[in-house]
Amino acid sequence: MSDDERTRAAKRAPEETIAARPRARAPEHAPSPRAELPIVSLHGPATLGAFGSDEAGAELAVTSVLGVGGMGRVLLGRQRSLKRDVAIKMVHDPSAMQDDLVREARIIGMLEHPNVVPVHLLARSEREGAPFLVMKRIEGVRWLDLIRASDHPHWARVPGSEDRLAAHLEIFGAVCNAVAVAHERGIVHRDIKPANVMVGRLGEVYLTDWGVALDRHGPLRDDAPFAGTPTYAAPEMVRGDEREIDERTDVFLLGATLHHALVGSPRHSTVSVEAALGGAAMVEPFAYGPDVPGELASLCNRATSARPEERPASALEMRDAVREWLRHRDSYALLARARAHVAAIEDAGDGVDRAMLEARIALDEAERLWARNPDVAALRVRALRAIVRVEVTREQPATARVALQELRELGATTSDEDALVRALEAKLAERRAIEHELDLDADAIARSRLLLAVGVLGAITATTAIVMRLSLDSASARWQVLVTPGVLAVGYAAIVAYFRRALLTNTANTRAVATLGGIFASSLFVRALGLAQDVALPAIFVFDLAALAILMASATLLAFRRLALFAGFAACAAIVGAIWPERAQHAYVATVLAALVHAYREWVRARRVTGAR
Repeated sequence: MSDDERTRAAKRAPEETIAARPRARAPEHAPSPRAELPIVSLHGPATLGAFGSDEAGAELAVTSVLGVGGMGRVLLGRQRSLKRDVAIKMVHDPSAMQDDLVREARIIGMLEHPNVVPVHLLARSEREGAPFLVMKRIEGVRWLDLIRASDHPHWARVPGSEDRLAAHLEIFGAVCNAVAVAHERGIVHRDIKPANVMVGRLGEVYLTDWGVALDRHGPLRDDAPFAGTPTYAAPEMVRGDEREIDERTDVFLLGATLHHALVGSPRHSTVSVEAALGGAAMVEPFAYGPDVPGELASLCNRATSARPEERPASALEMRDAVREWLRHRDSYALLARARAHVAAIEDAGDGVDRAMLEARIALDEAERLWARNPDVAALRVRALRAIVRVEVTREQPATARVALQELRELGATTSDEDALVRALEAKLAERRAIEHELDLDADAIARSRLLLAVGVLGAITATTAIVMRLSLDSASARWQVLVTPGVLAVGYAAIVAYFRRALLTNTANTRAVATLGGIFASSLFVRALGLAQDVALPAIFVFDLAALAILMASATLLAFRRLALFAGFAACAAIVGAIWPERAQHAYVATVLAALVHAYREWVRARRVTGAR
């Protein structure tokens, strides 16, 4: 644009159409095309123009203004012969822009498409000879009005308006059809925008205002002034070389129009014409928010690329991309739901199990609805990576391995996830080894059998002593009290030595076996010490029982909590022997039998625990 052109353009609103100035015509050129137009009588109020005909004889009677644009205005008229309302378009400055109106009318007439407003007549007025265009009167509103107001009353007339986004995209598809027909005839619209799209009372769609359209078959200038609307313009429109303007220029305008429908504002700045043209010249990809579907956002950015070769090839390709998205919208909706669930998995907060389930369901259903959905596989990989990390955090290597295998089947790299799972498995193996070393139940059956055997042996020897009626006062019988603990100690040592592989499998059981062996050894030691000190036999039994009670209580506090009852029984037996010395040996035998009962209970419990495992 020249400085003079920029000055004139700056006086306009950035969302208003800027029409190119007419080219200077040399004297030898042919007469203006308006000379070929028929003269038709036109009547109207003086406030709307100098029409010149009396009302009674006028073919067309103007009644009001329908709209005003950058090039001219559209009036509401009545066609007398056919008794119908029509739209009459006239330019603001007939002397400067009348040839442009004639050219626009002939372009529209050449197109003849359901999405292009039908032309009824192109004529000159009687009084001034100014050309005017008579078209079908569209009873409707601009698409721009529907974009601006989601509660506009006219929405009730738009098919499928319950779904506003789908309705906007259907309107957009109809616009693409009109543009495609124009491109087939070598016409580039150059001013596609929501304000130039009308939506009729039955939902029909029309692309209007072809006043700055470029005929690619005509002469093209390399120094043309800007023509179009700055807030939607393509970069090549700003440069002024008409040879650069082609079908992909309109594709850019379609992308900018779709952008407006999706976000509610034009593609370029609306602050000023200069700012809008600057934005068009240096256009950059737009950062769309989460409320705009990613596929449509990508389409808009491709269509409004600064490089024409990076844009979709045609208006039909734009239309088909939108229709494709509509067909697969349910799949995309499920994909959006799956993204939310995957984000919840990645956060690893409350409800992560439900999020994992819902993500899998949504992804499977999205793939079922559209097997070639390009985003399903990538999101599934992201979900599986998140699941692996969650399961590693929860120390569930088996389920982590399942997700890892699914990742491999999808062809995803799994080195990081493999390392995480292997580290978890190593950690758990080390923990299991430590737990095994400290697990008293690991060899409970073997240990309980040992106790049972020793208990039986002790009961037999103690009972035998009672049956033999050993005299507690007989000097020759005193050393016989060493028989029972001696037999128990030796028998215990022999059994442990023989079954050591079954008994001494971990640290905990080794300690347990050693503790029990120490109890038997302490009993033998206490009795031998008592005999050496010439302690009375009842006192020896009492000391033996007291020592047993103390050792059992200590073992209970350290690890063997189930010995508490037996420790209490031994303490009671010691007290009985201390109070009634003559019953000391019987108390001891009763304690040995209690030990046998305890050993039996441990054996039963060990079998139950082992069976549960």
